Amino acid sequence: LSFRKLNTMDDASWEAVVDLERQEYDRGYAAGYQDSITSTEDVSGYSQGLLKGYAVGFEAGFIVAAASTLLDQPATGRETALTERGKRIAEETKSRGLKVPNHNDGETDFDEEIQFLRSKYKQLGSTYGPCPPKPSGSDQKSSAPATHEW
Repeated sequence: LSFRKLNTMDDASWEAVVDLERQEYDRGYAAGYQDSITSTEDVSGYSQGLLKGYAVGFEAGFIVAAASTLLDQPATGRETALTERGKRIAEETKSRGLKVPNHNDGETDFDEEIQFLRSKYKQLGSTYGPCPPKPSGSDQKSSAPATHEW
């Protein structure tokens, strides 16, 4: 295809090609607007559900990761060795956290689940100090400057 042949394309068809994306956007917007008017489904709670679900999943995942880190640490030294009680709490926290559904099944009380996980996390923190524990070999100070000053 030569440049000369492209130049001979009439202006009307070229404008149609250039404006194709905008035409499709407008058509999709109009169809979506019409569907939202005629729909009987209430969509006002979707964003609230997304925000709540993200927060619940993030916190449950963090607590499960902290319990898993404690369980995976080698039992060397007095500070890191898990007691039977601590091991039981960490295992219970991990198993309960992994059972939190990743969708709203209508039967799970997510506030109750998070309260349970928070209380277990506090028990782990009072037993072993700050959670999640530092990985072994991270006792050295970082030479990187702090990124935030609080």
